[in-house]
Amino acid sequence: MSFGAAALACHPDAAAGHSPANSASASARTSALSDPSERAEATRDVTLLSPDAERTRDPVARRSAARALARIADARAVELLPRALADEDAEVVAWGAYGFGFSAEGREADVVRALVARAASLADAPLIDPKQRFSVAAEDALADALARTATLAAERTLRAWLDGPADRAASAALALSRLAARRRLEDSTIVRLLERALGQDPLPGALAAFARGGALGEPGKKRLIEAARAAVAAGGERRILGLRALAAGGPDAVSLLQSVLIDDHATATDRAIAATTLGRLGAEGQTALAAALGAVSGSVDAADGAWLAARFAPLSALLAALESTGSAVDPLRKLAELPVATDATLPVKGRLVALRCAAAAILAGRASRSAALVACDPSNGPAGALATLTVLDRGSLDGARFASWKKLAREGAPAVRRAALALATKHPELPAIHDVLIDALGASAPGVVAAAARVLAESPERADRAARADDETPTKRVEESRSPSRLVVDALSRAMDRDRPPDEVETRVQLMHAAAALGALSLKGRVEKLCKDPNATIRRHAEAALRALGTTGATCPSRPAVAPTDGDAPAALVTLTFVMNSGRFALTLDPSLAPFATARLVALSRAGFYEGVVVHRVVPGFVVQFGDRGGDGYGGAGKVPLPSETSPLEFHAFAVGLAESGRDTGSSQMFITLSPEPELYGNYPLLGFADPDWANVAEGDVIERVEIR
Repeated sequence: MSFGAAALACHPDAAAGHSPANSASASARTSALSDPSERAEATRDVTLLSPDAERTRDPVARRSAARALARIADARAVELLPRALADEDAEVVAWGAYGFGFSAEGREADVVRALVARAASLADAPLIDPKQRFSVAAEDALADALARTATLAAERTLRAWLDGPADRAASAALALSRLAARRRLEDSTIVRLLERALGQDPLPGALAAFARGGALGEPGKKRLIEAARAAVAAGGERRILGLRALAAGGPDAVSLLQSVLIDDHATATDRAIAATTLGRLGAEGQTALAAALGAVSGSVDAADGAWLAARFAPLSALLAALESTGSAVDPLRKLAELPVATDATLPVKGRLVALRCAAAAILAGRASRSAALVACDPSNGPAGALATLTVLDRGSLDGARFASWKKLAREGAPAVRRAALALATKHPELPAIHDVLIDALGASAPGVVAAAARVLAESPERADRAARADDETPTKRVEESRSPSRLVVDALSRAMDRDRPPDEVETRVQLMHAAAALGALSLKGRVEKLCKDPNATIRRHAEAALRALGTTGATCPSRPAVAPTDGDAPAALVTLTFVMNSGRFALTLDPSLAPFATARLVALSRAGFYEGVVVHRVVPGFVVQFGDRGGDGYGGAGKVPLPSETSPLEFHAFAVGLAESGRDTGSSQMFITLSPEPELYGNYPLLGFADPDWANVAEGDVIERVEIR
């Protein structure tokens, strides 16, 4: 189960007004469906809301109703949101604005006018309690809702807010970074952001808009680097935003990034982000990465646990960003030859093998049978296989290289098979692979099935009769050269008919897209059945698939969702300590933020669900993700998908979020952000905060048990 943007935290020390939370629910929710608003939210059924919920004088009840409307966000809920936006309570206003932002498509101009008008009178609304650790802020929600309209009027409003009160300016700066992901900012906005990032009282979030890179003139690059240099010196979250902003700084930004990368006193996260940003700066960035490798790896000593702990994250990020050997041949060879002691612990072996294989893959170039690459993973595990795929991707997949690819696509671990299948859309020279796709569609791992379906959806010619040897005669294959192979369609049919757990939403979605891309009318009835599914994400994709299959104006009627039945949420904060083979890592869930998710995750922890689960995804400087027993990131707990309990809240460093692949698709997978991630604002359920030790977790670490407090 994936989540986007390449999640901000709710660290206990987060500043008031910009830390994740929901004071609406300071009261304990010990029975998640006892309240009409929460029952409506869980089932996505507005009709269950109390008629007086928005009119009561009880602010807690109004907040609960506004939150339900914002999270339901269907046509009827949108009709009721203006009352929340006009409320006297700041948190009700925040939920109203949040709902407006998510439902703005097709009526952007009206939404902008309503948001601007409400912002002008926001002083009339009482401020939230600054003592609340988790409290939504109306300023944040209004600014983000404007950004979601992606209009010029919204951008100009947010630009004007940069010169307003401190809270409003901070909200506007981060909102502009999200708007920049939707459309190019005006030059005047870029100039004002750079001005606010400099000076006596710099606005930290003003640099966030530059993290995507993009074209800046030479004067702009100079000012950006000046502002980033000050941010790097300041430290904290401002430092991280400054390092990421240097992606837009061009070659002149390289030296500053390199200085952070080789600084042993910088945090592992800062160094990892510096490496990743250098990887985006073209040839100059590559030269700097190669030159820094020796300093980052230091005096290589695999037997020294302190060496490995301090350098693993920045080294991993550097190797992931480095595209060729350059001047780094010697340090790469040393890393590729790191000794792996037979008596080393599994976490140490895993980290050493990861470094060996990453270095060997760079040294190999296109040589998929290079000695270092073949020997990098003594256990013949996923690390070596994934490194081999990286090398195979650099050349044509034909001859012996095709045979190697095919073996990994059919016989590898689920994550390896998925990665191999992903290459099929990038390599048109691949010969017939219908047998690989048929085999993958019948796999038990949901990620493998989804990957095969995605290949068919993106490259439907892979199933053409004329290009495939199946049981049809050659003459008939020529006559029907643009028809999909019956064998592939049959395999797709079996995959769609398979009894899957309700939370395997992403796999069902990909299968529908494959059926639509192939024009397989024989599968239309199966898509029509999914059009009646209680899950909103499945219905939305079923509509698109039916239209592609020829049903003009196909619509899937709304219907109540199935409410989760995981018991009551805890009445107070609950701390889960994940005891792994690499150490103890704690996180704290706040049921006031996401009661349904908290109830499930605590119940799963009590039942031993996470015991033996592998951490399947770690991106140094960005995220740690786990919770799929299959290990490929597509599985869940086999339960009804959780309703998306998203909130108008920032993800700071060490926030805990629920992984989703669309609305109402979360189940058992959690993620921890390792740095501030403004782009994730309001897009994933925020669950609580984690200890900074999570930055030391590596992909492949195994959960042994969970302790609950």
